Amino acid sequence: MIEKIFITNILFYIASLFILNNIFRSNYFFPFRLNDLICFFLNCLAFGFIILENFGHYLFFCNLVLNLSLFYIFFHLLNMINTSSRTRIILDLYKIKKIKLSYYKKFYNEKIITDNRLKRFLTSDQVRFKNKYISVKLNNFNLSKLVNFILNFIKKI
Repeated sequence: MIEKIFITNILFYIASLFILNNIFRSNYFFPFRLNDLICFFLNCLAFGFIILENFGHYLFFCNLVLNLSLFYIFFHLLNMINTSSRTRIILDLYKIKKIKLSYYKKFYNEKIITDNRLKRFLTSDQVRFKNKYISVKLNNFNLSKLVNFILNFIKKI
């Protein structure tokens, strides 16, 4: 019985992530996409209560670990697709099969890549545009400050 609940949990996680991706697109609660967080909490609540009521605390924590694992896997898979240029090119080529390089560069080029990355920074509220200039928001803590510190520290080593 519990195996069926765990399998249903996995299938529900994938289905709800697909639906939430279509609703929220790339809205961020940095560093996570909003749809990833909602999907994780939705599954934890829905299946957690069922398991806790019927099977006890041990399987409840197993369910929590399962959902954390799914969150981790899908977060990094989707992040890889969104941020890796090589992955994007491979996916495009499998979809299109064969394309002339000059034509492909018209819809996937440095400007488009930069615009996509800036859009992700804007949705995570890490940068701001003012008078055609872009700058990092320094008024509160954000992950980019920590990443900047760590990368500069490693560069010095």
